[in-house]
Amino acid sequence: MASGQELYLGVVIGHPKNHLEYRAKSYEDLCEAQRTHRPTKSYEQFTATMGDEERDSAPAWCKAGVEAAMKAPSAMNRQPIMFSYNPADDTAAAHIDTTAGDEHHAMNDMGIAKLHFQIGAGQGQWAWGDGGLFIHK
Repeated sequence: MASGQELYLGVVIGHPKNHLEYRAKSYEDLCEAQRTHRPTKSYEQFTATMGDEERDSAPAWCKAGVEAAMKAPSAMNRQPIMFSYNPADDTAAAHIDTTAGDEHHAMNDMGIAKLHFQIGAGQGQWAWGDGGLFIHK
């Protein structure tokens, strides 16, 4: 890096400290470790700005998108993104949960969560930024 440049994000590639022990585990054990390695927020927490009736009436693509985003990785495992659905224009929105306490990585986490939502929801496209809308196609 040149003088004055700042590293914003890095992706680490390589073997973890105990990779041989990890490789010796069965597929089932690895799946269980993945499923339980960190707590995941509930669907209700991911849709905290919505009431129960709004959650129930949200279309299947929106629910599938939120469920996919629930599985997304996030910095510090805080999952600081919330989703909402607007039936008036059939869009979803993603917002940063400022109470999660991870503002430094929140925009990176938002991009990751939006991508997972989009994959789960099927076809559609996000607008950039906090509060950006998802248009389902």
